Amino acid sequence: MATTTSSLRLNLSSIKIPDIPTAQEALVAAREIIADTEGNGENFVPGPVYHINPGRKYQELGVGIQVVETLSRSVSPPDPKWFMRVSRHGPADGLFDEFWDGLGLDHLAKEAK
Repeated sequence: MATTTSSLRLNLSSIKIPDIPTAQEALVAAREIIADTEGNGENFVPGPVYHINPGRKYQELGVGIQVVETLSRSVSPPDPKWFMRVSRHGPADGLFDEFWDGLGLDHLAKEAK
């Protein structure tokens, strides 16, 4: 697959309606960010590591203490940093569909609970 480089930089700055990129341009720019996180985020600076006790309900199911690594990266001022969280889960922790339901579908609504 050919690699395409985008002149678009994704950031939090507001833009005018005529300047909204095409879906293809946005996808190319997003894929560049995703590619930057491959290899466990070598381009990111390690931050705090959290050890989360999942509570009795999950311990009874065999889920142990979870480790969540945090990383960040400055893009270019004045843009804010990009942040990344990494957690690793084995087969005993759940099925892909269960993780997708928690992370991929209505994630913000579930995070608020």
